[in-house]
Amino acid sequence: MVWKEGQFPYYDLAPVGMRLHRALYESGVMIEFNWSAWGRRADELMHDPRALGRARLVTLRKLLYGHVRYDRFCDGHFGSVLESGHIAAILRRAAHLLGAAPHKAATPSTKD
Repeated sequence: MVWKEGQFPYYDLAPVGMRLHRALYESGVMIEFNWSAWGRRADELMHDPRALGRARLVTLRKLLYGHVRYDRFCDGHFGSVLESGHIAAILRRAAHLLGAAPHKAATPSTKD
């Protein structure tokens, strides 16, 4: 959190976090959907590592989209889930589902 005299505090995302945030937008990984109506499921996935460990790729894509979009309304949210290790857990689960081979072609599903 950055505090400057005479300004509202704001979250200053580290360069690596900014690159990841931008890459998620630019890569097409995220699925656009009504993320605000999906809050209960997102909470479950954030607070239950077993639920995240069973999540399918489409669910992980939705979760990433939700975190990125939520950050627009709650400054620092994306940085917070990065710092907590939650984004890393999502990416580890995705790597597992994709066989941990980034070059491996996979057709993303849009079914949850």
